[in-house]
Amino acid sequence: MTNPEVAILMLCMFIMLVLLGFPIAFTLIAMGVGFGYYAYYDGPPEIFSEIFDNNIFYLLNQNTLCLICKKILFSLLAIALLSA
Repeated sequence: MTNPEVAILMLCMFIMLVLLGFPIAFTLIAMGVGFGYYAYYDGPPEIFSEIFDNNIFYLLNQNTLCLICKKILFSLLAIALLSA
């Protein structure tokens, strides 16, 4: 699939999922992981454990740790969790 076709697919999928009632934040997260997995896809895995060797899971983990290290964002997260 070419890049413009993937972009149109992402837009159509986003509109469809939002109109079905899924929250926008969760839709964007799931689409980011799903299409990121597609972007870093190397071919069919030989064994089942190679499914999770995709680079997107490492990048997602690094991005989460980077955000947690910022003290302002961490304090906002702590306030949000404690006030609930």
